[in-house]
Amino acid sequence: MTSVKEQAAISRLLSFLQDWDNAGKVARSHILINFIETNQGKTAPELEQEFSQGASLFLVRLTTWLRLTYMTGSRLDKLLRSIGIFLSAVSSNRYLVEFLEVGGALTLLEILALKKIEEEDKKESIKLLQVIANSGRKYKELICESYGVRSIAEFLAKSKSEETQEEVQILLDSLIHSNPKYQNQVYKGLIALLPCASPKAQQLSLQTLRTAQSIIGTTHPGIVDGVLKVLRTVHLEVQYEAIELIKDLVNYDVCPALLKGLVALLIPSFEETSKQQSQIVSDSSVLQLTAHLPLFLQQAAAAKAIGILARGNTSLAEEMLHLRVVHGLMAAMGNTDHSNSQRQASLTLEYFVQLFPVVEEHVRRSMGEELYKLFRSNAEDLYVKMDSIQADILAANKVNVTKAIELIKDLVNYDVCPALLKGLVALLIPSFEETSKQQSQIVSDSSVLQLTAHLPLFLQQAAAAKAIGILARGNTSLAEEMLHLRVVHGLMAAMGNTDHSNSQRQASLTLELFPVVEEHVRRPMGEELYKLFRSNAEDLYVKMDSIQADILAANKVNVTKAIELIKDLVNYDVCPALLKGLVALLIPSFEETSKQQSQIVSDSSVLQLTAHLPLFLQQAAAAKAIGILARGNTSLAEEMLHLRVVHGLMAAMGNTDHSNSQRQASLTLEVRWAAGRRGGHSAWARQSRPLARPRSTLCSYSQWWRSTCAGPWGRNSTSSSVSPCSCPQSNAEDLYVKMDSIQADILAANKVNVTKAIELIKDLVNYDVCPALLKGLVALLIPSFEETSKQQSQIVSDSSVLQLTAHLPLFLQQAAAAKAIGILARGNTSLAEEMLHLRVVHGLMAAMGNTDHSNSQRQASLTLELFPVVEEHVRRPMGEELYKLFRSNAEDLYVKMDSIQADILAANKVNVTKELCLSGLSDSTMSFYFGLCNRGQVAYITHFQKEAVEERE
Repeated sequence: MTSVKEQAAISRLLSFLQDWDNAGKVARSHILINFIETNQGKTAPELEQEFSQGASLFLVRLTTWLRLTYMTGSRLDKLLRSIGIFLSAVSSNRYLVEFLEVGGALTLLEILALKKIEEEDKKESIKLLQVIANSGRKYKELICESYGVRSIAEFLAKSKSEETQEEVQILLDSLIHSNPKYQNQVYKGLIALLPCASPKAQQLSLQTLRTAQSIIGTTHPGIVDGVLKVLRTVHLEVQYEAIELIKDLVNYDVCPALLKGLVALLIPSFEETSKQQSQIVSDSSVLQLTAHLPLFLQQAAAAKAIGILARGNTSLAEEMLHLRVVHGLMAAMGNTDHSNSQRQASLTLEYFVQLFPVVEEHVRRSMGEELYKLFRSNAEDLYVKMDSIQADILAANKVNVTKAIELIKDLVNYDVCPALLKGLVALLIPSFEETSKQQSQIVSDSSVLQLTAHLPLFLQQAAAAKAIGILARGNTSLAEEMLHLRVVHGLMAAMGNTDHSNSQRQASLTLELFPVVEEHVRRPMGEELYKLFRSNAEDLYVKMDSIQADILAANKVNVTKAIELIKDLVNYDVCPALLKGLVALLIPSFEETSKQQSQIVSDSSVLQLTAHLPLFLQQAAAAKAIGILARGNTSLAEEMLHLRVVHGLMAAMGNTDHSNSQRQASLTLEVRWAAGRRGGHSAWARQSRPLARPRSTLCSYSQWWRSTCAGPWGRNSTSSSVSPCSCPQSNAEDLYVKMDSIQADILAANKVNVTKAIELIKDLVNYDVCPALLKGLVALLIPSFEETSKQQSQIVSDSSVLQLTAHLPLFLQQAAAAKAIGILARGNTSLAEEMLHLRVVHGLMAAMGNTDHSNSQRQASLTLELFPVVEEHVRRPMGEELYKLFRSNAEDLYVKMDSIQADILAANKVNVTKELCLSGLSDSTMSFYFGLCNRGQVAYITHFQKEAVEERE
């Protein structure tokens, strides 16, 4: 049962509500005024107390009246303020939900689009939307889902009140924060506002865009064109905000397009200028001043923006040099129709001249001495002092600072590349004689400023360092070639040239591009200087003292020394261990990699890039060293094959955490593949130094490649129409860029074992297939003429295959058989004995006479050397001269013998078992080859198939 007090309060509420329901427009207006004055700033509990727990009843009436009257164009300011008291009250979530449930948000947005409604009423509507948006993420999403961004943006563009526009900016700023679902929609809406006619709207949009850009992180392609067009404005406050946004945007991926656009604005197109000129002249309401042409305003603003960017970041200044910014600035300085363009361009060009000595030389030549002196004395007022002819000279200039570097970038694609790279690296260390000579010339000439920084050799040094950096960025192969030319030594020497700061700066920036040489750079620099270098390479020359500069100038860094040492060590007894270690480095252990990863991640001073892990750097260097060794010595290549180097290289190619490992491994694998494809006479037999080891396995491993990687690069086919070595080889160097993660995983998990076939043969001789296996191997030493001719014709008729007989599968098989026979004979004298009775000597000598395949000759010669028991049988058909060559160096015999001797070997009729049966075999001879044995074994050898032999005799 309610108290008397409560009954009285309820009675007052009912009376108040009845008065509202019965009141007209004027009476209701008075009620609202009283309500606002009485309840402004109250909390939700206080409002409930005021209305006897029935405040929602009055809010419903306010909302209903709003929906009924907003279309009529009557004043809504008091009504909206009253609703705002409910929505903005502390603990007012219940009121907010009630308002939104009846479509309150949509009503507020519709008010913004109605022309009949007063600006003040729309401002109150914006304030209510602010209250809703500030209530939480779901309410921001509700506004955006109701097409709120579009309505709000259109209202901002059309509003005539600056106060209202500032309220809209607050609302948009609220919608961009803590609204991940629709923040991109708000961002695009702000970009769409840039071309609007309202300067205030443009200014506020640009301000909000800066905030939005930092929140979103990524850029929209349309923002570049939008912000550049805003530069046409006559309003300096808008121009200021546009330039501030440009300063932010250069830190994002649109930077190249933005810089290119700014430089392009320096030279307006004739068509656009003429078109706008005619519009202004025909419009009597506009003063006929070409200075107000939007394109010229844009030109002046672009020159100003370029100057601001260049002063803030010299890297951007350098990038704009490559976009021919100097040409554009000088053209703008010659625009006599717009003095502000001339002034801004002149001030910006002055900075480029001070920053880049190379620009100074080009500008001086183009301007002429008289104009250049005026420019250097007072760049800001130059436009006042120069005449029309000088202006025309500037407008028609053809300055191209980067022309020489562009030519260098083209020349590296031609056969002059090695000489060009060598020359560039040499320029990093000018000769003392030349420098002193030019120094004395400059000092003796009173008309030239005595600045050593202007010495042509130092200018050349700085330009060379810059060109090397450009080439290294664009092509890692060129970077690697320059490493072998001791480019790091030259760059560090240039960094120590205290007579020319630009040489120091360019060399420092370029050296930063070679992270692989980190350890070699750290040692001579010392920890203190190295930290300065890593923190800010561009300004290092300002911070280092004379002693540090001298250390750099006198450095003895040789990055390729380690690989050169490896190339020497393979000639000593540590060679097997060295090769084994190199191959092992191709597959870093998981424990070590993880350990170093954690160290890098925990060190805030190091970039958390797995590409810089020492093990991965070691992996890449090992792949590179293996390639160098394999190119120089095929014996080492073969030894590494037996160490499963192909498996390691393919695993390194699958290391997606380090692109240089992938690239080096791919290039090394390609070298070995190509070696296999070229075959005997066509490539390796022409070397000045004879081969030291067999190469047959090199020719066979492309089959393993295809079988492992069938799918991404080709199908696993055994068709006779496909050459065993015809695997695709489009671009090994860039393979890592083109393959996907699945293909990388296939490579990383490969199980390639090139020497598996011979290992299997060594196992099979222990089983009952041994006689057939030995017979088959010996038979392979003499390929049938029909098979050879048939395959030869297939190769010749196929235009996609090089017509090299060295690629004949039967000859590859012949060489491999000779090698396998040698391996079996070394390991087991019983097998050697059995093969003697299968006429292995006859087959080996025939293979030695195969001039179409040098590897067959070489393998057969090495294997025949293992059978000293047949010395007499070999000496007779060979003749004394050839036999002496054979005994002195069996491995290189094929290089020294002539065609007649080869034919004698190919046509030999040696039959060791026949002679053994007819003449017998002494114990001493038997012991020489087979060691001590009993007479039963000798009897078995000498009387093998004796009856059949006697019958034939």
